[in-house]
Amino acid sequence: MVDKKRYKIGPGTISIITMDQYNEIKSAFLNKNQAKSSLFRKFHRLYNIDKYTFKAILNEIYDEHQHPSSPVSHHVKSKRNYISTKNEYLMGYNTHQFYKNPPKIDVIPRQHNN
Repeated sequence: MVDKKRYKIGPGTISIITMDQYNEIKSAFLNKNQAKSSLFRKFHRLYNIDKYTFKAILNEIYDEHQHPSSPVSHHVKSKRNYISTKNEYLMGYNTHQFYKNPPKIDVIPRQHNN
C-alpha cells in the first residue's frame, strides 16, 4: 500500500498525493534553486497538481520548518534579533501616544456668513 497525504482545498474537495510526490516537492522547495512559480509549473506538468494543493503543501512544509524543534537558519535568527531590538528601540518613544492623545492646538472656529 502506498502512503498518501490528503489536503482539503475547499468545501467537499480533497486532493490526494503520494508521499514520494510530497518528498520530491519538499526537497525541491527546501533547496531554493527555483522560484515557487516555476516549481508549481514543473509539478503541475509532472503530477497534475492544482495550485491550491501546491499552496497547501508549501504551507505545511513551511510550518514544519518553523517549528521550534527544527533548526533555524542563521539569517532567520538575525532577522528576529533585528526585529526585537527595533521594537525595543521604538517602545521608549511611545509611538502610539501621539495618536491616542493628540497635542492640543488652539483652533479658531470658522466664520459662517449667513
